[in-house]
Amino acid sequence: LALPALSAFILNSTTTHLSTDVTPFPLMWVALLGAFLLSYCAGFSRIGERLMPLWAALAAGSAWFAIRVLAFGEGNYDIFARNFAAGMALILFGGCFLHSWLCRERPGAGRLAAYYLCIALGGAIGGVASGILPAVAFDSVAEYPAAVLLTLAAALLAAATALRREMMAVARLFRPGCEFSPAMAWGMSLAVMLAAGVATARHQTPPYSKLYARGRNFYGCWSVARGFVTPKVDVPPGFEKPKFPITILQNGNTTHGIEPEDEIRRTGATAYYGERGGGLAFTLHPKYAAGAPMSVAIVGMGAGTQAWYGRRGDRIRFYEINPAVAVAARGHFTFLERSAAEIEVVVADARKTLEAEKRRGEGKYDTLVVDAYSGDSVPFHLITRQAFELYASRLNDGGILALHISNWHIDLLPVCKAAARHLGMEALGTFGGGGLFTWDARWVFLSRRALAPPDGVAVTDWGKVRDIPLPDDERGSILPFIRFHR
Repeated sequence: LALPALSAFILNSTTTHLSTDVTPFPLMWVALLGAFLLSYCAGFSRIGERLMPLWAALAAGSAWFAIRVLAFGEGNYDIFARNFAAGMALILFGGCFLHSWLCRERPGAGRLAAYYLCIALGGAIGGVASGILPAVAFDSVAEYPAAVLLTLAAALLAAATALRREMMAVARLFRPGCEFSPAMAWGMSLAVMLAAGVATARHQTPPYSKLYARGRNFYGCWSVARGFVTPKVDVPPGFEKPKFPITILQNGNTTHGIEPEDEIRRTGATAYYGERGGGLAFTLHPKYAAGAPMSVAIVGMGAGTQAWYGRRGDRIRFYEINPAVAVAARGHFTFLERSAAEIEVVVADARKTLEAEKRRGEGKYDTLVVDAYSGDSVPFHLITRQAFELYASRLNDGGILALHISNWHIDLLPVCKAAARHLGMEALGTFGGGGLFTWDARWVFLSRRALAPPDGVAVTDWGKVRDIPLPDDERGSILPFIRFHR
């Protein structure tokens, strides 16, 4: 039961990790399932069984590579190709190892029915253990690190027990007379497992000084914690740089908002939404400069940071599909309650809600901000031709469509260029906005009037951005926009 259960656990947990913590793309599951089925074919072949020592070594190497991607080096997790290669290698070589071991343990003809029943039952157990139990028991995607460690443990166990003859034959080539020592093998296995466990735990325990809240639901894993911001200044030898405490909202590996915990530091919008970043969605509009009331819609709430720009008379409506994020924004951040604008939070799918508003003939918006693209997973139904036509239809004359496209894995500049061309709008692409509590961010602003960027902000040269057809609801894919390397 254990071997087929572990192979199914590896497949499901790797798929969850790649689609939740990295980024999903169409038919990704086909590639992963194909590697899994190929490992069955190889493991249950005559040659595959004889190559079990090789599969064990490759499985251990794949597990260690996955650990390095998870735990070592700055920014390793934001390399799509590295994450995907680690997942594919773990499924393929881990599967070949487990299935060849399972083939080696097959009984005689009289017990084959029970043997195949156990394989099916073990697969079901692995599916439940990776698909149902983690959602109930874990508040992070902990099943993937668990699968990596279990694969490494199984490979070491095989080396210490099932493969002792083969391993000792190799050892005697270098040390004639060498004998198998179970205690030594288990001791080495335990040491390697301990080191791997500590390394993987680094991925599951972010370096925050205090964790305020954490959870997991249908939309992924989220957390609210205390971190620190250190200014980029030189200090005399022997002195430490000052650290300013901040509250951080994260969804998966993506930060969705920060706020200084010191009241005196709360003097402006933070993160991606500084005056030279997302704040341009407000300040570029003539009504903002004139002090006239504005109607603003924001797709993707995060910590509610953009409410900072709301003034008396303004109306800001947030659309947030994840109810846990809406609760965290109100419970751990003060942007919403401190805003002078009239704030409304709609917990629902933004596109469906905007379509319903259009059917009811509700008023249009001066600015529509789409902040659902940043980080890892991009909702495809929010970047299609039909979606952009809907956005444009919900804007007043001279309105601004602001798109936040800072992203680890997806390059959305071609989509924005295609959308501007299709809608007949002017496009202004910016990058910058970094400061003490703000980060450099990539934004694109679309409008039927020319938009002038402020000084000190890098502007996109659209001539260097490739031309593509705008994706369609019926025919389109996120795959052409994935950055496979940095």
